[in-house]
Amino acid sequence: MQIKSWFPTLIGSDSVDDTRVLSSLISVAHQVKRDCAPVHDWHCDTYSSFRAFDYFSNDITLESVHIVGQMVGEFASVFSAPTQRIECTEAWFNIAAPGDYQEFHIHPDNHFSAVLYLQVPPDSGNIVFQSPLHGNMLRLPTDAQNEYNFLSCAYTPSVGTVLCFPSSLYHMVERNNSSLERITAAFNFRITKEHKDE
Repeated sequence: MQIKSWFPTLIGSDSVDDTRVLSSLISVAHQVKRDCAPVHDWHCDTYSSFRAFDYFSNDITLESVHIVGQMVGEFASVFSAPTQRIECTEAWFNIAAPGDYQEFHIHPDNHFSAVLYLQVPPDSGNIVFQSPLHGNMLRLPTDAQNEYNFLSCAYTPSVGTVLCFPSSLYHMVERNNSSLERITAAFNFRITKEHKDE
């Protein structure tokens, strides 16, 4: 029998090796946490500067938008998306203290999202992606797990890792079981509409 893979779920992986950028972002993240109270309504305790801090107003954070934006553009090109019209719509810091986690969620009204890992102590929590096929259907009994039948996958990141994924892909972050903070920067990107004069 011929088998075709028609609806694959793609997750891109890259890395930022510039320690200056990474350490500078950690410093900004700590300052933001001191200065900006969170405004989200999550059910977990992970600190987020989402919509509490203007990520585009700082030279250091703006540099990370450009770096990650290039990676997301490369990822988007796999989908034949018009990467010359991709723009970052939102960016923010996440700081997970020991015991913190992040529930399953998506990033509505965007096409692509990315996470840049700034501080990742051992056992501080993997990111877990949920299969788009996960739902209320009867679960298939299987003899072994493989890339065609698992309903979720966990990725263990390291410092500098950048993960790119469709914004509609459900994901969560496991509990931070280390004694240190896990710090990430998150980004949303959208392909803008064509102008009428194009």
